[in-house]
Amino acid sequence: MGIEEVDRFIKVGIDRLFTMQTGDGEFVYWPGHRYAHPWGTIYAVAALSVAKAQGITVWEEGLAKSVKQLRNSLYHRDMPAARRAFIFYLLAMNQSLEPNGYWRAKEDEPRMTREGKLLMLLAAKHAGILSPSELKTALKSLLAAKEESYTSYWEEFEALYRGPALELLATQSIMPDDPATGKAAQKLLAGLGKDGRWTSTSDTGWALLALGEHFKGVVFEEGTSEVTVTLPQGATQTLTLDPGGARRLTLDPGAFLKNPVV
Repeated sequence: MGIEEVDRFIKVGIDRLFTMQTGDGEFVYWPGHRYAHPWGTIYAVAALSVAKAQGITVWEEGLAKSVKQLRNSLYHRDMPAARRAFIFYLLAMNQSLEPNGYWRAKEDEPRMTREGKLLMLLAAKHAGILSPSELKTALKSLLAAKEESYTSYWEEFEALYRGPALELLATQSIMPDDPATGKAAQKLLAGLGKDGRWTSTSDTGWALLALGEHFKGVVFEEGTSEVTVTLPQGATQTLTLDPGGARRLTLDPGAFLKNPVV
């Protein structure tokens, strides 16, 4: 599939997304729904903002309407800290984050999860609120702290790997040459399933976004590689792989059913 064909699919997706936008700039969860979905709105604006940052044409008036709505929603005092942090990140991506609002939101940081704190750092980076040394110090301190276990929420799309993806985005953006960036990429790649995706469409999108930023401009060797595969019966087989190629591996059906691991 060529770049032109990929761009055509992206344009169709963007156009379809705007059909789910409400009059005040929010987004519904499914086409035809009447009521806006808070996290659906965040995800929609995130997708449009990333597309715009990559040079893809989006409907500027529609995106601006959504950004304005998100900025106005910050006046709701009962808004969860996690959603507030995400909104600050999106406002920063769209050059609409006010420093005074950012510093007021920092008061909520003790109640934020690791993910929320990563979003606040990314917002500060995009908006130029903190200096490079301040960003690096804050990020290193956050990464050194004990990582809390992830709590799954349906309305947030049960995004198990969104946090690791944001960690990679933050380390790649703030300290790309630090070993922590490579570790963040390894941690994210470890979640890739055998079917070529992460736990959900949402997680796969976040993971590919972060990994795409991490590997941007990297040139891989053109030579062949050797991979050793341990078969279910314990034997090993070495395969030679060409760049972009594939090899077929024949398994013993009986042994694989007894021990379905390769």
